[in-house]
Amino acid sequence: MSSNKPNPVKLWKNADGLLVRFNGEQGKHAWNFAVTSENGKIMEASATINLAALGAAGASFTSDNDNNDVLDGFQEKDFVIPAGYVVEEVRVIVTEAGAGGTSIALQTYAADGTLVTANGIVTATQGAVANLTANAVIVGTGSLVGTRIATAVFPAIKALGTFTAGEVEVQLRLRDAR
Repeated sequence: MSSNKPNPVKLWKNADGLLVRFNGEQGKHAWNFAVTSENGKIMEASATINLAALGAAGASFTSDNDNNDVLDGFQEKDFVIPAGYVVEEVRVIVTEAGAGGTSIALQTYAADGTLVTANGIVTATQGAVANLTANAVIVGTGSLVGTRIATAVFPAIKALGTFTAGEVEVQLRLRDAR
């Protein structure tokens, strides 16, 4: 099992407006989504999430926006589903069985961690711990799947309960419908 406990990255912009990171911070994505493929109007992104690292009812946030040592939102560099894109397909591949928690959901958030759409991509019913068996594949059918996204949103896994084990790979396929 790999540990995906995020390590918040301190960022700043130089005089030219370019994002600057230090040597040890290059390429760190924590458990953030990363684009894996772009082909014309199709974009694919994925993330690997260690469920135990989410903590009690935690979400896969990447930034401590209010500097209280609790991840509660997203960083400027994080993956976002752009406005005008359609979520065509979502798969959650269980690489290690989930245990201890009740369920997970793939939801959308604003940059500050405010919930935009609960259960919008993968519902908590689909992500119930009984469905999180090793090698299971969950196909998301939340309310945003097949829908044009009105405003840019950040996707994140939200846990219900406290997971003691489990790891999932989330794969998104998006189409530019602007």
